[in-house]
Amino acid sequence: MWRERLRAGEITCQLLRELEREIRRSVDNMSKKSNYLAVMSEEILELQQRVAEFARSTEVAKESFLMRRFLLDDEEQVQKVIDGLTLALISYCYHHHPRGENVHELMEQLEQVEPNSAAAKELESRADDAAALQIPFIVTLNGLVEDYYEIRKQLESCLAK
Repeated sequence: MWRERLRAGEITCQLLRELEREIRRSVDNMSKKSNYLAVMSEEILELQQRVAEFARSTEVAKESFLMRRFLLDDEEQVQKVIDGLTLALISYCYHHHPRGENVHELMEQLEQVEPNSAAAKELESRADDAAALQIPFIVTLNGLVEDYYEIRKQLESCLAK
C-alpha cells in the first residue's frame, strides 16, 4: 500500500514538473508575442506620427484626415492617406513656390547678350535675386520630398501585406 502511494506521489510530482515546464513555455511564448505586439504598436504609432508631422509641415488643415489616426490593415484608408500626402505636397509646392522670375530663363537671356555689358550685369543681378528667392524653397522641398518618399514606402509596404 505504501509503495502504491509512493508511486502515485512520484507520478504526481512528475506530472507537476511537466505542467510547470508547459506553463513556462506558454508564458515565454506570450511574452514574445507581447513584445512583438509592443514593437509593432510602436512602429504603427511612429508611422502615424510621421504622417501627421508631414501634414503639419505641408500646412494641411488641422481638421484634415491626415491629422487623425488611421488603420494600417484597411487598404482603402492607407491608399487614402497616400493620396492625401501626395496632394499635400503638391499643394505646398503650388502655394509656397516663389513667384519671382525664372532663373533659367534669365540665364538663357544672359547667354544672348554681350558679356560684361550693362544688360548682362542687370540680368546677372536679376538671376541672383531670383535664385535667392528660390533656394530656401528648394532646400525645404528637398526635405519634404525625402520624408514623403520614406513615409509612402512604409505605407505601400502595408498595402503589400
